[in-house]
Amino acid sequence: MAAMPQFHFDPDAWPPGKELPRELPLGPIALRQADPSAAEPTCLVTIARDGRVCAHMVQGSAWTVLEHGAALQERLRTWEPVTSWPRPATSGVHLDVAARMGEVWAATDTLDQILDRSQWPGWRWQVWHDRYDKQLQEAGGAIVMPARPVPAGDDRARHGWLRDPGP
Repeated sequence: MAAMPQFHFDPDAWPPGKELPRELPLGPIALRQADPSAAEPTCLVTIARDGRVCAHMVQGSAWTVLEHGAALQERLRTWEPVTSWPRPATSGVHLDVAARMGEVWAATDTLDQILDRSQWPGWRWQVWHDRYDKQLQEAGGAIVMPARPVPAGDDRARHGWLRDPGP
């Protein structure tokens, strides 16, 4: 388990010391609230519903969040919203519940390839690539976090930050 910290087993189903099956049932990685004091990848999830936006910080990546499908929005209703975060998120998902529209971003271009739209029936999706600022704009002040640093010189092109930002 130390080599694969992304796996979290429900202690009721798999108490410490219980032998694991030969083949583990694969499903979505458990959603966990991110720890503001830990230096780990975080996904900013913003949900626009009933005229307001709630923000949540999830441990892991946008991929971890997306694989939970549309049930994600109900699961996050039980979490306390976050209004500030000490460092920039590493990826993000924005959900507009009324429009059934989702947007996703990360510092990679692979999100459109991993987004399993069958987990989100009736939803339309946009990939924002690395547009962290776009999600903060859509959040409308629901969360405050520092701006992402922009790499200097040639690093900007390597990170894809010279890409046309689009609308």
